Amino acid sequence: MIYALSTIVSISAQINARVSRRDEFIGIPVPSTGGEFVNITPGINLAATQNLSIYAHVQIPIYQRVNEVNLVPNYGLLFGASYGFNAL
Repeated sequence: MIYALSTIVSISAQINARVSRRDEFIGIPVPSTGGEFVNITPGINLAATQNLSIYAHVQIPIYQRVNEVNLVPNYGLLFGASYGFNAL
């Protein structure tokens, strides 16, 4: 979902889900890896030029089920830039 606040600023919201299997090392499953994860991801997008935009998103976990004991993040930050090329 994207909502334009102005011609330059827009905000977004996503729900992301990921299921990951256990890692394997030389064909043997590695304990304490893999799980199920669901995040809500609000973000902001700034149009720097007609073709260039800069964005930031924060991933906030709302559900995590991990195998055994597993390290999981409290949140994740994502920053980036997007450039659109004009077709000739």
